[in-house]
Amino acid sequence: LCLKHMVLPDASTGLDCDDPSVQDTLVASIGSPKRLDMLLLLAIADMRSLGLRMETGFREELLTRAWRQVRERMLGLADMQATVTTAQKRRKALLARIPETVTRNEHPNEYTEWISSFINQLPTRFLSAFNTSTLWRHIEMLDESRGKGPLSRISRRRAAGVYDLTYVGPDEAGLLAGITGRLALEGLSIQEARIFSLPGRLVLDSFRIVDTSGRILNRASQRERIAGLVTRFPKDPEISRSVRRRLGPIMRSLAGEVVADLDNQASERGSILRVTGPDAPGLLHMVADILHRFEIEVFGAIVTTEAGMVRDTFFTEQRGGKVTDPDTIRAVLRAISLLGSSRNTGDNGGRKQSGS
Repeated sequence: LCLKHMVLPDASTGLDCDDPSVQDTLVASIGSPKRLDMLLLLAIADMRSLGLRMETGFREELLTRAWRQVRERMLGLADMQATVTTAQKRRKALLARIPETVTRNEHPNEYTEWISSFINQLPTRFLSAFNTSTLWRHIEMLDESRGKGPLSRISRRRAAGVYDLTYVGPDEAGLLAGITGRLALEGLSIQEARIFSLPGRLVLDSFRIVDTSGRILNRASQRERIAGLVTRFPKDPEISRSVRRRLGPIMRSLAGEVVADLDNQASERGSILRVTGPDAPGLLHMVADILHRFEIEVFGAIVTTEAGMVRDTFFTEQRGGKVTDPDTIRAVLRAISLLGSSRNTGDNGGRKQSGS
């Protein structure tokens, strides 16, 4: 049990637990439902022992989701048609809410057709990530964005200085780099993030952000201003340069401490990029910007911060498939490993050169 105590935490943040082959590997490694249950309790106890200042809710959600998927596979439930999974239950609950809202819509027939089709196409990973009420709020934002364009909203959490930022809108190249860059420039730290690609080339990005000063987001007008800046990010192509200029001295302290690896075996759909290192303002933006400049798309991500260390997992693809070109893989991993060094803090650091 002690030797395998990191199997579940590592899988919850570093593997595609929706992939049946990943589930089978974990079943073989863990062995029994009893051991799996004990590993879950041990992992939660480990996290909570880190101290009261750390919010463990998000990590516990990831752990519980991975535990549930592996347990269903272990007990043979995942392949039984009669099994109603958590995602299926939430999909059914969302569909049941449509009649309550359709009468308030100006175009009820079009709305009903769109929202029914949209809910039925939602990926399991998205349905498993939030409770039904939160999912419905996200769907309402997505519906609103169909007529208004991208939307961002910031809400206060119970913990002092901690907020949730939700962005919805069309998927665009460099979206993650733009949002994270804007937050870094505003002096906000990203504690956790979940990135989802949804039907209709839409995205929903959920960030847990921290205002350590207590002065940036403490008023509603300030939250509206930041949300507006995040929404309008495509109009500001200078974000990356601004982040490098402003945060370069801080990033230089990370030289040689950021580690990355790219895994083409852990998921059937795409390549999984894992990045670990000391937490620092702008780090997530720097990584996302490198991926954008190498034309690597991020279709999902799990970003966590624990005890001053980041543990980021990006689900990526290039030109509709896995990232397989050896030169590209080496260049990306090198660019990430050089974050903070003098060779990668200028405006052209890590940029893919034409003809390479």
